[in-house]
Amino acid sequence: MIKEIKNHDDLTTFYFGYEFEIDMDWINTNNPVYSIAEVEDNQIVSACTVSYRLGHYILDYIAVKVCKFKKGYGTKLINNVLSWAKQNEIKEIYLIAKEPKFFEKTGAIYIDDEIGYLNECKKCEYYDVYCSPKAMKYEVL
Repeated sequence: MIKEIKNHDDLTTFYFGYEFEIDMDWINTNNPVYSIAEVEDNQIVSACTVSYRLGHYILDYIAVKVCKFKKGYGTKLINNVLSWAKQNEIKEIYLIAKEPKFFEKTGAIYIDDEIGYLNECKKCEYYDVYCSPKAMKYEVL
């Protein structure tokens, strides 16, 4: 069952397990506004967080435990986020995708880096070597 996580910091340990570019102060730097998690047997098996920064809503993190890959968990999270966005009259949610094909399958479209969010990635030594993230967004209808 997916539930909203009001204390975003409850997801820090889970996110650290996925080697995200995240620091212990991510709550203050990213300004999360909506976090959800799928919990089974009192364990988080998938989670995502939407933040508001740079004047836009951004899907900052989404993670699914490997044992739950290709079982619809990521899609359920995305669908929940899009429903939340629609209820809150949010028209667009931006993201930087390391796995763009997944996001494309769930309705995200490729965009030019309109908000300069890839600038963070371009500073990394692995950018376009091991990691080629793409700027994308969901248009919430």
